[in-house]
Amino acid sequence: MLKKDIPRGVILYRGMSPFAAGKSFVVIAVFNSDNQKTGDMIQTYIILDSMKATDSIKTGDDKAVCGSCPLRGILGKDRACYVNLGQGPRSVLDGFQRGI
Repeated sequence: MLKKDIPRGVILYRGMSPFAAGKSFVVIAVFNSDNQKTGDMIQTYIILDSMKATDSIKTGDDKAVCGSCPLRGILGKDRACYVNLGQGPRSVLDGFQRGI
């Protein structure tokens, strides 16, 4: 199998959030990550399928993914989570919405 035939990622699950009624999310595994900190390993993302993560923290819709985690903060304030929402999650959502 040629490297170009290997998928960049797969959808592991898509469904409704157990934490927020009416919000759907997707779980995506990405192969051949370009993440220089972790190297070439599988990265998994749990993201809302219709809203940028950076917007979701401003509206409180991040609860659909984060649940009651104390690190998520309140409406983007006092957020202590290490995940940089403007990088990996943004890129994965963009690819998902483009169908790649």
